[in-house]
Amino acid sequence: MVHRRTLRRLRPLALAALAVLLLPGGRVRAAGLVVNPILVRLTADERNAVVSVTNDEPEPVRFKVSVLAWQESSSGEMQLAPAEDVVWFPQLFTLAPKESRNLRVGTTQPPGARERSYRLFVEQLPPAEKPGGPSAVRVLSRVGIPVFVEPAQAAARPEIDGVEVRAGRASFVLRNRGNAHFRPTSLKLQARGAAGEVLHVQDFNGWYVLADGERRYDAALPAGICAQVRSVRVEAVLGDKPVSAEAAAPHGGCAP
Repeated sequence: MVHRRTLRRLRPLALAALAVLLLPGGRVRAAGLVVNPILVRLTADERNAVVSVTNDEPEPVRFKVSVLAWQESSSGEMQLAPAEDVVWFPQLFTLAPKESRNLRVGTTQPPGARERSYRLFVEQLPPAEKPGGPSAVRVLSRVGIPVFVEPAQAAARPEIDGVEVRAGRASFVLRNRGNAHFRPTSLKLQARGAAGEVLHVQDFNGWYVLADGERRYDAALPAGICAQVRSVRVEAVLGDKPVSAEAAAPHGGCAP
């Protein structure tokens, strides 16, 4: 995940547009910043990992690194807290233009029965202020990548529950009954008519569902087909493994 922060500076700076690109080889690029890899897995045998950071700016840039414990709310909000069992180095550094540096991140505790999840953030810091210049605005990049400490027997168990259609809306819950995260490669909802014909397809952006976590989804049915809807089907695909669930709407999707 990449965030933007705007900062008023004391020297002329252009307002940079922040673009996020997934590059070949599993790298992520934000404005002036390239991070590789985009996900870190730590295990009992590999309790340390290396993350490469490259300054893609034409000038030296200061960076700050932090790691926070990571959970997700059912609505998809990231919940972060101090991480007490992860170490990383360095925490502050400066890179010359096009220069790269390796970061090291590791866990101080062995894996448990349940996967532990964190976010490693690399963020640009503002350059040193130069007094006397006119003010301007600069956009600073902040890239966050997942760090997982995997259990010995990692297993995700996706389930789709609570499929419902009423009052012109369809909703469902994507749950993880397992001890390790998953991220669906495809997640869609089909609204069907009385003969089983597909009237509408809604695609959702699949995101991480962490161990013992859940994500709730809700979508409006198009007004033109709402009354014709007699059932909805939800399907999630994880790799080559589909998971699905259905619900009937015998009185139509517009019924309360």
